[in-house]
Amino acid sequence: MFYLPADDSAAHLGTSLYRPTDRNFRCDGTGRHYDFEQFERVQTKAFKPNTLFAFPKSSRCFHGVEPVPERQMRDLLLLDFRHDLGAP
Repeated sequence: MFYLPADDSAAHLGTSLYRPTDRNFRCDGTGRHYDFEQFERVQTKAFKPNTLFAFPKSSRCFHGVEPVPERQMRDLLLLDFRHDLGAP
């Protein structure tokens, strides 16, 4: 994610990484959203201009954004790389 806000005023709206409270929990890969109550927030990357935030996608890596106030924008570019490890 490439963060593109106009200034630092929305720094609190960054993306967070989460750890499941159930250490055996795994994502089934369906792309569904989970309740925040099932996780503890580990780290939040500040939503500041010209900031890049990257993380691996796996069954144990969870990310999200705390609820954003109405009329608050989060301008960003999202780049998603996918690699099929089973491909020849």
